[in-house]
Amino acid sequence: MMRSKFAWLPLAAVALGCMVTGTAQAQDATSPPHYVYAGVDYAFLRSSLSKDSMKNALGGDQFDSDFYLLRVGTRLFKQISIEGRFGIKNESGNSTDKVETNQMYGIYIVPTGNLFHFLEVSAPIGYAHTKLENDNGSVKLNGMSFGLNFEVPIYVNAKSRIPDIRLSSGGTVYYAGRDSQTYGYQAGIRMDFKI
Repeated sequence: MMRSKFAWLPLAAVALGCMVTGTAQAQDATSPPHYVYAGVDYAFLRSSLSKDSMKNALGGDQFDSDFYLLRVGTRLFKQISIEGRFGIKNESGNSTDKVETNQMYGIYIVPTGNLFHFLEVSAPIGYAHTKLENDNGSVKLNGMSFGLNFEVPIYVNAKSRIPDIRLSSGGTVYYAGRDSQTYGYQAGIRMDFKI
């Protein structure tokens, strides 16, 4: 049986949770917790190129890709977080309509609100760098990025130091310019650690 090269991700998340929980328990139980979160998503990416040099570099004008998206963030205020995103490529760009997302990273400010004290809605806005690559060549895209995320709680207990767990999904525009548009959809899991 072939093991996935990312089989370590769930184990790493549990280990991080244990470390953060252990540190949190050592603090004064009456002090309000500070929230740090980490998430892992599977992301699907679609790119439409209109600039001739980009089309020539990749050998076409529309491509799909997918990658694993790691998100790490902390709350600056009750309803505003800062978040870093890092992509790990999943597939090679050796097909006529596929490219690999060889690089993806970004920094975002994330305003967040709650609907009916249940559904968490956030609108990240920031800067992203994306490098698309296939057998023909590569294209780098840098610029403003924005999106909309929805997160549903699976386990939340404000009085416990055990991490809160949420299922997440959403969409992100990684680059929108006259030369190209790159956007995607993602879904995964997020853990909120109280420290």
